[in-house]
Amino acid sequence: MVPDEILYQCGDFDWVPLLGIWGAVGRYLQKRVRKISNAWNRTR
Repeated sequence: MVPDEILYQCGDFDWVPLLGIWGAVGRYLQKRVRKISNAWNRTR
């Protein structure tokens, strides 16, 4: 049986959903961009 999610193995860790990893990365990048954008808007 093949799961519906794309899985990824990292070292000795179990297989984890790759989409979950990318979701966490995406949220982090979105937070950083928002912070930089807010700082830029304050300097104008």
